Amino acid sequence: MNRLPPGRRPAATQPRQQAAWSRGTVDRVPCPHCGRPNDFRELDGQQLLDTGHKVICRGENPGEGCGQLMEVVAIQTIKVLAVRPIRVTDQQNRQALTMSHAQLQRYLK
Repeated sequence: MNRLPPGRRPAATQPRQQAAWSRGTVDRVPCPHCGRPNDFRELDGQQLLDTGHKVICRGENPGEGCGQLMEVVAIQTIKVLAVRPIRVTDQQNRQALTMSHAQLQRYLK
């Protein structure tokens, strides 16, 4: 006789466990429902990603995702710059190598 202990269902009928949350780079965020990666670069480029936003799993290619809803719970932005000293002549020092937006605005006044 093949019986399961009381309160246990066969593995085939048990609901699939979903992840409490998942995370990944903006171009490959795994869906917490199905695990397929989603690309949110377009939303990020339009500055439409914020915590609390609800998005639908569409997968990397159209029609590939599970269509379930997920919520953006955290966004982590990391920018790390490395700089090194350079030696330039006085003439080169007077030339603008790069100019920030604020420097450009001051220059144009």
